[in-house]
Amino acid sequence: MSWEIPKNVVKQTQQGPPTIMEQLQLMNEQLGSVASAVKGSPLEIAKAVKEALTPPQPQLPNRQTWQTPVGTNITDMAVGFLGRTLLVENATNQWWFVKPLDRFIQPYQTGLILPVPDGFQVFSLQQTAPVGLAQAGQIAGQAITITVDSREFLASPGVVQSTGGGGGGGNVTIVGPLTGGAVDVAFPSTQPVNVTGFTAPPQVQGTVAAGGAIGGNPVQMGGSDGTLVRELSVDTAGRANVNVNGNVAGITNPVTVAQATAANLNATVAGTVTANIGTGNLAGITGTVNTDASAARRGTLTDRSGTITTGGTAQQLAAANASRKYLVIQNQHATEVLWFNFTTTAVQSEPSFQLAAGGGSFVMEGEFVSTEAVSVIAATTGHPWTAKEG
Repeated sequence: MSWEIPKNVVKQTQQGPPTIMEQLQLMNEQLGSVASAVKGSPLEIAKAVKEALTPPQPQLPNRQTWQTPVGTNITDMAVGFLGRTLLVENATNQWWFVKPLDRFIQPYQTGLILPVPDGFQVFSLQQTAPVGLAQAGQIAGQAITITVDSREFLASPGVVQSTGGGGGGGNVTIVGPLTGGAVDVAFPSTQPVNVTGFTAPPQVQGTVAAGGAIGGNPVQMGGSDGTLVRELSVDTAGRANVNVNGNVAGITNPVTVAQATAANLNATVAGTVTANIGTGNLAGITGTVNTDASAARRGTLTDRSGTITTGGTAQQLAAANASRKYLVIQNQHATEVLWFNFTTTAVQSEPSFQLAAGGGSFVMEGEFVSTEAVSVIAATTGHPWTAKEG
């Protein structure tokens, strides 16, 4: 039988702690109020008064623990109370699947705290791995411990720790997504670690800061020579040392860089250094490039000056020269034009070139210089010209 006690059963004094007389008067009023509100036998009235005067006792949390050895599953285990948190100590090298959370517990994952805000009264534990991952051979004597608590704790991913190669733990495999923050993974230096299933790539870093001396087995970027894995070589500033073998596709007109020394190129140079450059700019190159652009123009000139032997008759100014890099011709006659042509004998009209009287000149240099023979003609005998070939 239950009783509803009036709200005015207990009165509060407004003047600090009550005196003894006030306490006796307050108890008398409480008994009288309860007695007037409750109808029944004297025993029932006394029980109602006791319940009204007895303060409520705090409810103690419920907790129960199950330890399950490898090779054993738990199916629909009744907790006996409303559980709100699942605590896991997986001291095995096996994967486990737990309900009602429908999630996997990794091998050697301890300190795992899984809150269930809506609560649960039944749970199941199955020794099975995620799709695509194989279980390691189970180790006799290992066990997983499951604790159910009626209180709701904050989530924690715990720690995943491998026993190493000698303990039969196999690879440490972290499968996302995980909740409750970061996962601390502790494993020996020889223990392989696989990380799969995360929506974003996990951060990987070595134990040595940038610019520090190499220590232990650092995380390094590398490449392949087509057969073997190779390290990338850099200088003291961290810039990559690059060796280019062969010509770069699409770039023509080989240009030899003169004075290829360590001082100019900031490199150790052995033999001839050749760079290929096209008609456009080289993308991505900044700063000063030390090349000897004037090397092709340096050297001595050969004098090809002369006069017309017979007026109106063409004669050779210079023979064909495959090494020619420069040619200049100037008409020295004050009143008469001078005609010249390449390979074909010069005539006093087109297709020959005409140099005006009184110093008209022609210069060939730079990107294109004809290597052909040069023929010259003028109207009168003794017509002078000046020519230089380089």
